[in-house]
Amino acid sequence: MRLSLILALAMSAPPVAAAEREIARRAFGPGELRLLVDGDGLGHLRYAEAGRESAVPCDRLVGAWGLWVGDVDGDGQLDAIVTLRKSAKFDPVIENRLHVYAITDGHCVPMWRGTRLAGRFERIAVDNDRLLALERVQAGRRVAWYRWLGFGYRLEEILWQGRGMPGPRLLAKFDGGKAK
Repeated sequence: MRLSLILALAMSAPPVAAAEREIARRAFGPGELRLLVDGDGLGHLRYAEAGRESAVPCDRLVGAWGLWVGDVDGDGQLDAIVTLRKSAKFDPVIENRLHVYAITDGHCVPMWRGTRLAGRFERIAVDNDRLLALERVQAGRRVAWYRWLGFGYRLEEILWQGRGMPGPRLLAKFDGGKAK
């Protein structure tokens, strides 16, 4: 299992810095995965199981603000979906970005570092290989399902599109981070 080395690393992991704050905590296999952000806005992943916690080495998670978990690629292993607010190499605008990581031998392995979906997303929820997004598009906003397509997400279904915000039934699908 991908998490096997995480426990071995737990004994040598530095403690969580006092300036870090927890942004999200998600069940991850037999333990849980946490996203912490330090005073400089840099995100860090940590894995905890059976009372032990360890750092999960990852990319620099600049502007990290959300963490979701799902079996994105259908391989039977959970993956981490991290949202960040930052610029990108080919898109200098500071916007929400989506990064997907496999956790292998206690380390993040990038699966996709997306610049954006079809639109600029504001909120997401995850259901394994599907992602529900509230996004800004030219015509206003929309709520749409995306499905993992080997490398990145493909628009699958538009549930709502219009000006303003969708109704409370659609917005409730984003509560708690797991698509309902």
